[in-house]
Amino acid sequence: IRAHADDRDAAFDYIMVADAGGIASTDLGTTVDVNARPYYRSIMRDGKDSYVGDPLVSKTTGQPVVHITRALKANGRTFAMVAGVLPVSTLAKAVNEIKIGDAGYGWMLSSDGTVISHPVSEYVMQKNFITGLNKGHEDMADVARQISAGRAGVAFIAGLGSKEDMIAYHGIEGTSWGLALTIPTTWIESLADDMQKFLLVFGIVIVGLTLVITGTLLVRSLKPLGVV
Repeated sequence: IRAHADDRDAAFDYIMVADAGGIASTDLGTTVDVNARPYYRSIMRDGKDSYVGDPLVSKTTGQPVVHITRALKANGRTFAMVAGVLPVSTLAKAVNEIKIGDAGYGWMLSSDGTVISHPVSEYVMQKNFITGLNKGHEDMADVARQISAGRAGVAFIAGLGSKEDMIAYHGIEGTSWGLALTIPTTWIESLADDMQKFLLVFGIVIVGLTLVITGTLLVRSLKPLGVV
């Protein structure tokens, strides 16, 4: 892996391989003990073929990262594991690009409620939406538990920048995380009002066109009678 570090996908900080003894070598040229890491235990001790865990602080870079791990096998037996180490900032950037209307946004929680991605950058890896909520937003805790458990649903809670927010959430397949979309109810109500106005105008236009077309057809139909 060190001889082919230039082939590494740009999304990853580095690639690492750990042996049965829990010593990992990276394509950056470093070596680190990963025996206590959950991704190592899941592959080498629990026998999983793949594992994507919650973000951790990298022993190599000191930055929050996610380890995307797979077992290396020979004759059906796991003898080592390989992991691609993805910066949390890369995930956060992708989720922050989700925009819904004027004020809707996406965010993501780990399995314990820690914020992985959020438009408020101070929350990322610093805020827990289950145990560390601000006063007035306690109703988020129950929703955060559902999100962190990988469940799907919709909820209405006290908003950060509005009176009330709608949150739609769903688990992310292959991980222990949850993705949520927050939309202020004021925007939804505004959209409904705009739709109602559009339908009203559209209805008036349709009625007008119907009257014009009907009148034209009647005139044409009655013309022969007038001749007679």
